[in-house]
Amino acid sequence: MSSAGNLLRSNRGLDLPPESLHTLLKAYERSVTLTTSTHDDRFEYVNSLESTILAAPPTCGPVSSLTYEWYIQLRSRNSLIDFLITHEITGMQDSTNGWPCLGMSIGEAFEREQEFKRRGLHLLFQIADCTAGITDTPHVRKKQAQTLEWLTAVQLATLGCLVEVVGQGFFTITRAALLGQLSLNRAKRGLSTHPQPTPTGHTPSTLAVPPQIPWDDLTTDNWLRECMCVFEDRLQRFGPYFAWAYVAGHQNRKRRPDLWASQELQEGLDNMNAFELGYTMSYASLQSVVWKVFCRKAGCSLAESWNVAKGMVEVEMEAY
Repeated sequence: MSSAGNLLRSNRGLDLPPESLHTLLKAYERSVTLTTSTHDDRFEYVNSLESTILAAPPTCGPVSSLTYEWYIQLRSRNSLIDFLITHEITGMQDSTNGWPCLGMSIGEAFEREQEFKRRGLHLLFQIADCTAGITDTPHVRKKQAQTLEWLTAVQLATLGCLVEVVGQGFFTITRAALLGQLSLNRAKRGLSTHPQPTPTGHTPSTLAVPPQIPWDDLTTDNWLRECMCVFEDRLQRFGPYFAWAYVAGHQNRKRRPDLWASQELQEGLDNMNAFELGYTMSYASLQSVVWKVFCRKAGCSLAESWNVAKGMVEVEMEAY
């Protein structure tokens, strides 16, 4: 190997021990990451200004800024945003859901929707990152509630609306996948001759669904709506990674974040059931806290909150 292609050989042909390269890289870690991240447009929505961020699950540990691990996490976040804003879980095309919309061409409206999603995902990173280094639930809830207080009414509107969008996307995708599998199961038992295809292309094996699925109770949406509430709560607890882990985590065969997300959903459902039976205490969902703080800052009632927030988001989208 020529000296030009060998990082362990000096310009004078002297071979350097691997430890020397490691020491050199470590010594310039802050300088290298500062130089490579400064003025990088890809880091605009990944919460790069925070001194400590939350590592991607299932690790979920604190990562200090201006380190190589921090830089890797930011690059990963940028790719994750690009994936989620075009995925059906953040879809806003169904007008029956009453999502924020603009009276302009499809192409222009699409671009502004993408920007709305980027800003909302950025806020989710902020809400998750404020808990870096905190593990116990009471302190996590307190820290996130404090962070929400620092947001403006417009930011709260963006956050609240995006979580509703992603929550509905979760519900639609999961419902189609489970009912499609249920239809196939019935067909295999000879109970149906016309199994229904899954329109979204997802199956329970490609989604991080909870392991305990009440197959005989899927004729109503009660269980799915409980799942959606837990999903929205975990989305705000762990940030956009949770949405990615749910729909695409199975593709990472080494880390299997989908198994982590599945267990998180099941734990949330178990806690919800235990609370309903009077066995444990419970915390208000973070989404309900978002709307409570928004109502106070926007000067509206909870009944008015959606229309007021939607209007704020639409004004912001028009100004992008």
